[in-house]
Amino acid sequence: VALSREGIIFAGDDEGKISVISSSGTYLPAAHAAGIKRIVWNDAQRLLVSLSYDRCVMLWELTPDNQLVKTAQTSLPSII
Repeated sequence: VALSREGIIFAGDDEGKISVISSSGTYLPAAHAAGIKRIVWNDAQRLLVSLSYDRCVMLWELTPDNQLVKTAQTSLPSII
C-alpha cells in the first residue's frame, strides 16, 4: 500500500491488480500475472513502481484523471 500527498491510495492484491482509490472513485487495472509484493509511490514525479511475484517490475505514470499508464517494464532473474 502507498499513499500520495493528495490522498490517493494505491494497493496491490493477490491477483496482480492495483487499486487506485481517490475521491473520484476506484480504478482497478490489471497489472501483473501474479500477486503484487510491493508498491512505491513518488509524489514529485507522480510515478508508481510495482513489483510482483511474477518477477516483473513495472513503472506507472498517474494521469491527471487518476488512471495508471505503464511506461516501463522489466523482468528480474529467477534468483531474485
